[in-house]
Amino acid sequence: MRLTSLHSTFLLDLQARGRSALTISNYTSDFRRFREYMADAGGKDALSALTLEAVEDFPRWLSGRGLGSNSISRVVSSLSTFCTWLVYKRKIGTSPVSRFI
Repeated sequence: MRLTSLHSTFLLDLQARGRSALTISNYTSDFRRFREYMADAGGKDALSALTLEAVEDFPRWLSGRGLGSNSISRVVSSLSTFCTWLVYKRKIGTSPVSRFI
């Protein structure tokens, strides 16, 4: 399965649960950053690419792009929420993000 397809479904789920347009926009922007990071790291858009190894350097990468610590925390939190949703939907067994935050 493709991460982008799953993330689109995640966003639809957020919308159905009444999350604000700003919240959905933030999740979209944060995931775009993660996709860019994965592309820079030679990663794939496959669910199988979502591993601890793939995400553990993400905060450093964000820092190198000029994001401050509060922004990095929010972006990583967004990724963590998405991964928790993937666990809830039984797409992955455990969240790779929860192992390093």
